[in-house]
Amino acid sequence: VASGSDGGIVIGTRPHGFLKLAADGTLEKAVRPVPTSVVKSGFNTLLATADGGALAGGTYFASFEDKSDAWLVKRNKKGDVEWSVRWGQKDVTETPYKFVELPDGYLVVGEVFATQLNPATRGFVLRLDKSGALTWAREFVGCTNLDNISLRTGLLSRDGDYVVGGTLANPIKLLVFKVKPDGAVAWTSTVAESGPTLGLNLTAIEQLDSGGFISAGTYITPGNHDDVWVAAMDSIGRVDWMRRYGGAANDQAPAFALTPDNGILVAATTGSFNDTGSGGGLLTLKVPRKDGAITFAASGGATLGTVSQVAGQACVKSE
Repeated sequence: VASGSDGGIVIGTRPHGFLKLAADGTLEKAVRPVPTSVVKSGFNTLLATADGGALAGGTYFASFEDKSDAWLVKRNKKGDVEWSVRWGQKDVTETPYKFVELPDGYLVVGEVFATQLNPATRGFVLRLDKSGALTWAREFVGCTNLDNISLRTGLLSRDGDYVVGGTLANPIKLLVFKVKPDGAVAWTSTVAESGPTLGLNLTAIEQLDSGGFISAGTYITPGNHDDVWVAAMDSIGRVDWMRRYGGAANDQAPAFALTPDNGILVAATTGSFNDTGSGGGLLTLKVPRKDGAITFAASGGATLGTVSQVAGQACVKSE
């Protein structure tokens, strides 16, 4: 779901559709970009674009036997399809997870997976122009066969470079690195947890006016007790503070918004604060940017904890 420039809402649907709603909820347009005879998994990321349209991304299967390509579809402000492109290799699965609008195009961040690759999981970044034409594509891998990289998010830095993030495994570490406009890696930063955890993944990152970052993700545990983490980072990805929030069950996949009063409003799925104990609830809380202490938790409460961080750098190669 994305907010439209006219006050309406754009929705990317499964399977493979767009809905455009007016500000009052009235359906203005419903579009299915390709015939229903083609097998698809549907859209899993959506961006409302500055021209009033939207860009949707997902996976595209020509048949059940094929691996998927990254599938990118741009619609204009009327809801009509402007362009539709696919990117991928034979026998490899490519999945886009995040779009970033640039002054003259778009950045696409995602993941490549195939068992025959070494390592099997790689991050990718695509640079497209406004027509959807590919300017460049980079795959990012670690320096050993175990260094799987999965990318989930990214942003346009204030200095014109790109900052992308996800995980580096094995074990699972939080990974953030900067990419220059030509696709070269400028710096890398990793954070591991020294306690009894399976690792830290990253789902969201935003840049502050200071040049630093706020990031968030899931603290993964061996049992049914995942938590949400939020961290403040400096301009090269080093952690200033990192906090852990949650309850007795799984609390996962946070997103956040920066508030005008120097706060962070966090929303995540929760099993701790609903009636079933499953992940169907909504956890919302607000914390200050200075230290991450809980200002309020509107979903029944949340405990506040720290993360025993082990900071470092990663060997990340561009291919």
